[in-house]
Amino acid sequence: GLVVFLSDLWEDSLRKPLLEASSHGDIVLLHILSPEEISPLLSGRHRLIDSENGGVVDRQVGPEELELYQRGLETHCDEWKRWSSDHDIRYLRCVSNDDWATILTRMLREAGLYR
Repeated sequence: GLVVFLSDLWEDSLRKPLLEASSHGDIVLLHILSPEEISPLLSGRHRLIDSENGGVVDRQVGPEELELYQRGLETHCDEWKRWSSDHDIRYLRCVSNDDWATILTRMLREAGLYR
């Protein structure tokens, strides 16, 4: 069968359950990021609050920080894509405000199940 995982993939601990699930069928990993994660519109002094653990960081955000963030995000996504490929897991990066019909069509096309 086909197993679809949806996650923001900020937890490396997901690798083990993904590998376990892959023994039961084909895996498609939908890496879902918000538009704000992909292109943060921050400038100046900000208090950033982690929505999952409540951690707080006060930061001055400028062009250099945004560039570092973008490189880090691309590295993070590339690492998940490479890891997925190495384990025969299909990886698809999506934006949370994308139309779900479009995402599913793209996912099925990339899986070779829809033309």
